[in-house]
Amino acid sequence: GTSTNVNTPDLNINTGSSLVANTGNLLVQSNAAGNVLTVDFLGNGTIQATAGNVSFNQAGAGTEGQVTVTGGPANGVITANAGNGTVTFFGGAADPVNVNVNQINGCIGGSGNPFNVTTANPSVTGTLDIGGITSAGSITFSTGGSIRICDDLTAGVDINLTSGTSAGNFITQVSGSQVLADNNINLTTPTLNVNDSFTATAGDINIQSNEAGQVLVVNMNAGSSLVATGAGGDVTFNNTTAGQITVNGGPANGLISANTTNGEVIFNGGTGLNAVLVNVNQISDFCTDARGT
Repeated sequence: GTSTNVNTPDLNINTGSSLVANTGNLLVQSNAAGNVLTVDFLGNGTIQATAGNVSFNQAGAGTEGQVTVTGGPANGVITANAGNGTVTFFGGAADPVNVNVNQINGCIGGSGNPFNVTTANPSVTGTLDIGGITSAGSITFSTGGSIRICDDLTAGVDINLTSGTSAGNFITQVSGSQVLADNNINLTTPTLNVNDSFTATAGDINIQSNEAGQVLVVNMNAGSSLVATGAGGDVTFNNTTAGQITVNGGPANGLISANTTNGEVIFNGGTGLNAVLVNVNQISDFCTDARGT
């Protein structure tokens, strides 16, 4: 169907208001100098493409620029094809993307330096879906629910993903979706499902539970790896705050690899009655440090 284009540097969505494309895609494109775009949800309004995708600035030279979307935690719902489409934000290689709304329904992609998204709630599909994102800086996502990595994440600095804190919350990765950071990868969640590669080329991979008691479960499935390749690169589990750790995958699945010259794989169950239970295919490092009972 026919797409809908809205050209403005500043879009305000008021209480009870909706911007809807009933057919095709919906594009909100800045026409200001530098393509600086600001979208403010001033109440419980919505931006929606009923049967298509939603974009904030287009990809490409001359159309990318700083994107700021505000409204959260209470206000702002963005929906692409009932959660089955894509919601993209294009700040480009140099300009930031900063988004804080109540809910985004669709796989979130794009570019920005940095690329930051916070939602109070997961999408209507049950997870905050993210992927197809590149940043010369850091990529940061935080939500009150669970996170699903639906395509590649590539960052020039850090990747920071934080899910909700309940026992049922998780971060999961679709097979074929690779997570690559030039510095650190920080994953904060009660449960991590690894279905492909997480690679930190010049930093650490840090996995920390944020559930009460810091109970951490990591499920390493076929083709899964957690690799910190740089000098001194570590892979850590509950290194900030100790708690019970279970890592599943063996005997066939799961590679955990720190730098083999001076890197460590650290399992911090603490000094109390917190078990550390690890069964994977391979651990490769200079030193493995496991603390627990």
